[in-house]
Parts: sequence; C-alpha cells; structure tokens
Amino acid sequence: MVDIEMRRKVRNLRNEVKSGAFMYFVAAVATVLNSIMIHFNIFGSTIMMPTGMCLIQCIDRNSIFQGVPTHFALWQQILFCALAAMLYLALGYYALKGRFGAHILGFILFVTDAFCFGLLLLTDYTFMLCEVLGGYLMVKGILSLQKLKKIERSLEENGEDPIPLDDNPDGTGKKSLFRQKKTDEAGDGKAKKRKKSLYSQEVSESVIVIDPAEAWPEPVKNRKKAKAERLARESAEAAAQEQEKGTEE
Repeated sequence: MVDIEMRRKVRNLRNEVKSGAFMYFVAAVATVLNSIMIHFNIFGSTIMMPTGMCLIQCIDRNSIFQGVPTHFALWQQILFCALAAMLYLALGYYALKGRFGAHILGFILFVTDAFCFGLLLLTDYTFMLCEVLGGYLMVKGILSLQKLKKIERSLEENGEDPIPLDDNPDGTGKKSLFRQKKTDEAGDGKAKKRKKSLYSQEVSESVIVIDPAEAWPEPVKNRKKAKAERLARESAEAAAQEQEKGTEE
C-alpha cells in the first residue's frame, strides 16, 4: 500500500506535467490568433499574443529576416499556420499522455523558434517574459515526468499497484465529493435493482398455475349426455339385480 505522502507527490508531479503539456495548446491557439490579427490588421498588427510560433508571424508579415522581404501567397500563409497549430496540438496531446519524446521535441521547437525568430519580433520585455515563462513550464514538466517515471518503476519493482490517474490522497474538494456522491448513487441504484429482482423472483414463484381445461366448466350438452349415461347405467344395474333375485327364488 502506497503511503499518502507518496500519493501527494505523484499528484503534484502529474499536475506539473499537465501544466507543461498545456503550454503546447496555448501556443497553438496563440499562433492562430496572431495570424488572424495580422491579416485583419487588428490593433495595427502591433500587439501579438506571446508563446505563439514566431516563424508563422514572420511568414504572415512576408519578412522572415529583417530587410529581406519574402512573398507568400495567402493560401500558403494559411497552410503554414494550420500546420504549425496542428503540430503544437499533436505535441500537447501526446505530452498529456506522458510521452517523453513529445515533451522534448516540443521544448526544442519552442525554444528554437523563440530565439531564432522571436528576437526579430521583440518590441517589449513582456513578450519575451511570457516566452521564458512558457519555456520554464515546459522544462518543469519534463523534469516532473522523469521523476514520475522513476517512481512508477520503483513501485513496479516492489510489486506495488500503480497509482490511479484520478487518485486524490486528501479525499477533499469538489471533485472528490462529487465522485463520492456518484459512487453512492451507483450503489443505491444497484441495491434497488437487486431488491426489485428478488421481488420479481418471489412473485413468480408464488404464482399458482391453473389449467384452463380443468377449471373451465363443461358445456351443457356434455353434462346432459353424462347424466343420461349415468341413469342408463344405474337402470341396467337395477335390472340385473332384480334378475338375480328372481333366479335365486
């Protein structure tokens, strides 16, 4: 049985891994929003969302390198933006699944893009601080995933059961209370079904089966015929008895 301190540590590590993976989803959304703001000239195309892929911003502005203009068609710009967003979404999805390679590849892509193209777009320190914060969360997620893998291997070597993903060692909070309520309701529902099944079984066992052929009265014609046969039989028996008496005399 894993102690509660270990379970709390695992829960904190998993939260840090999720925070690092969540940054890839933020980067995907920011990349798309930046492209929209550039093409529709929102805020004069001067205010951009941080953590978005800076390379896509350079492509949308038709200027990858300062002083060296480039010419991309609109459909090419949209295609590059869609591919970048899909790449970040895929990295975030596999990072949430605990794939170490997705964390490493995403971090390298994020840092390379920030240093190679982000410096060209740097207009204030806020933009770069957000980039640094995103990179910090990614690194923290990678380190937490390493620790989490070590703990899982140690538990496996010691023959311990793995800690469930929805484990809550404190047993408090809205999620825990809601889960407990759902569990109680499910238990009550099963108890009601079991009680109803037993009642149906008792009723089916107590039912008396009646043969309609035996319970239904005979037709009138059949009763008259049986009565006539009985009278004829009694008359024959009486005649036979009288004949026997005459013979004895």
